Amino acid sequence: MKHTPALKTHLGLGCSEAVSAGFSSIEPEHFWEALTKAEYADNAGATERLERLGLLEHRRELVLVPSLLSEFGVDPSLLRRKLRLRMGQGPHIPLPGSTLHRSPRCRGVFERSKVIAAEWSRETWG
Repeated sequence: MKHTPALKTHLGLGCSEAVSAGFSSIEPEHFWEALTKAEYADNAGATERLERLGLLEHRRELVLVPSLLSEFGVDPSLLRRKLRLRMGQGPHIPLPGSTLHRSPRCRGVFERSKVIAAEWSRETWG
């Protein structure tokens, strides 16, 4: 599965969430926390920041999940805080320059999403 620039951005944000929470790998919840962050792409300074990062054309994709959550009455920031509380603080302190990888559980979520996307594509586009 090709990772779009927006997906790469969310993976990077998920990694940041995992590091700040003291985890040794990126869990699905960290990725969900990243998906709920729209403020970096949808506020006053966002256009300039997204242009600088080469992501301006991907703004709609970056804010998709928070927008959908809001449409259904779910506060993305509150969801993110609840996810952080659920996960708690891990004991891991990463070494500078070290790499954090997705956990087996998170890789499983990505693998399953590839299967679902392929099935949806076949059903939709024949």
